[in-house]
Amino acid sequence: MKHIFLADDDADDKLLFVEAINDIDASINCIMTSNGHEALTLLKAMNPLPDLIFLDVNMPVVNGLDCLKDLRATKRYSGVPIVMLTTSSTEFIRAQAMGANLVLTKPPSFKELKDLLQDVINKGKSLF
Repeated sequence: MKHIFLADDDADDKLLFVEAINDIDASINCIMTSNGHEALTLLKAMNPLPDLIFLDVNMPVVNGLDCLKDLRATKRYSGVPIVMLTTSSTEFIRAQAMGANLVLTKPPSFKELKDLLQDVINKGKSLF
């Protein structure tokens, strides 16, 4: 895994995410945006596509679920695993039905975030 894409409007969450990824494997490049609209625009221009996309469910402009819907409607992204991040367990079933490969609750601590990301990265395609 060389490129991970994250769309999340919370600056603190993005900072912790990047720190956790750097602790896990400093060679992984993290590309970040703040909402689903920015994510869709940037992903359209990316070549190659990221190895893994993380989308926060609750974002302004275009939320994570709408972004997921657009990505899954485009054949270009069909092979890219998408992980939804949420603080609400009520979004799990909806996100999975819309094509998310994995839906995770945002962990409350840096250590738990790092452990969760380590697990996703280590297991890679087998999780999806």
